[in-house]
Amino acid sequence: MLAKSPTSSRLNLLLAMLVLCCICVGLGAVGGYRYAAAQGATALATAEAARAQEHEAAAEQLARQALVASGRLAQQVLRAHALETQLSNAKAQHAKEKKALLQRIADVTTVYVPSPGAAPEPLPRSVFTAGFVREYNAAIGIGSDLPGADKGAAAAAAGPAPSSPSSTEAWLRESGLSQADILAHIGDYGEHCRNLSAQVNGLLNEIAGEAGGSDGHH
Repeated sequence: MLAKSPTSSRLNLLLAMLVLCCICVGLGAVGGYRYAAAQGATALATAEAARAQEHEAAAEQLARQALVASGRLAQQVLRAHALETQLSNAKAQHAKEKKALLQRIADVTTVYVPSPGAAPEPLPRSVFTAGFVREYNAAIGIGSDLPGADKGAAAAAAGPAPSSPSSTEAWLRESGLSQADILAHIGDYGEHCRNLSAQVNGLLNEIAGEAGGSDGHH
């Protein structure tokens, strides 16, 4: 058998070491890839968990806002119902009081006591001029719609202020209005004013309630 030369032995050893180095490098590359892949998977899972938490927090916030909005709406509905009931009760009370007033009109417009201890006597006839009707209507801002007023006097009341003897005479003519008519009319007008006042006060209270509710949610 021929002996191997030292040069051949060194060459074989060098090749063997080269192959071993290639194998180590390949194994290191595979290990690095697996490590990098594991790190990437971990980072992706962390990012997905963070996004899920953000979506959950956003959903909870929307749910809370919807709950607050529904609560405010429910409060508004309750306040509106309470206001409607309050106004209805107030109008019913005003109508009841006006009816009682109308029933008492005859008691204070037919007879009177001329002096202490005297017997009641028929009330003297009161004369209300067309000018009185005009000023009465002007005071409350309405037209000539007093019950019992003479049509001719009402037409005169709708005209301009007296500027001649003839127009002055028209304003001083009897209107046909009675004390009972005035009380009946002011009863209607008073009921109308009280209803409006109740509506305005109710709306003001509603606005104040909404403002207070809004401040409470800030």
